[in-house]
Amino acid sequence: MVILVAGFALAQAGDAISQLTGLGAGLVGLVLVGFATSLPEVSSITAAVRMKRYEMALGDVFGTNLLTIGLLLLADVFYAGEPVLNTAGRFEAVASLLGLILTAVFVIGLLERKNKTFLRMGYDALAAILIFVGGIVLLYLLQM
Repeated sequence: MVILVAGFALAQAGDAISQLTGLGAGLVGLVLVGFATSLPEVSSITAAVRMKRYEMALGDVFGTNLLTIGLLLLADVFYAGEPVLNTAGRFEAVASLLGLILTAVFVIGLLERKNKTFLRMGYDALAAILIFVGGIVLLYLLQM
């Protein structure tokens, strides 16, 4: 029950932030609320890496992606109107494509391990950071 109430409060706070800043509900939801809901995962991923259980950390990341995609099925089941994805606009399509590309970058990074690094991170992580920043800028411009 606490998680449900906190989730509702987080959504309300995100809506208030979007109205106060003018950033738009989509961008605030994608970045700020997404970041806030991912914080518990950061602790479990950090703990897994400290235990040198890298497969557990990767499973956490990819498992969360799969679970989130599965929530679309639940949304369609409980939404009374047309299918949820039919109501998605350009912002949602680009945000989904950004998530797909970022996931693909890390999957390719898992398959192609040459142990080359840049600033102590793999080139896949560097590419993901650059793609993420570019995607956020593009999404910001779409909302303008």
